[in-house]
Amino acid sequence: MVVLSRSNTSQHMFRWGVMLRELLQKEGVSGDMVTYVCASIGHQRDLIASFPDSPCYFTGSREIATKLREVSSKLLSSTGGPNTMIASKITPPMEEAIRISSCIEHSVCICSV
Repeated sequence: MVVLSRSNTSQHMFRWGVMLRELLQKEGVSGDMVTYVCASIGHQRDLIASFPDSPCYFTGSREIATKLREVSSKLLSSTGGPNTMIASKITPPMEEAIRISSCIEHSVCICSV
């Protein structure tokens, strides 16, 4: 997994990457599975394009999502807000988080069973 920088919040994304590494290690997954890359949008496009079969998840502006989509057919993007949850199953704490989140902004919940 590669965590990419954002032009206006590089420290935020770096810290998120560090937290993700720590959480993976707590779950018994090697932290080496995560790396952080600080690069321009052009270089990020080059990086993403070099892994055409890899899924890509992006949060940010529609403008940048469009630029990344040009090089990634497997891009999933969230451009309407920062609230994204991914879970393998719905638990009572997840249900509560969904209820709280839906009051913050327009939201969509996609569940797979």
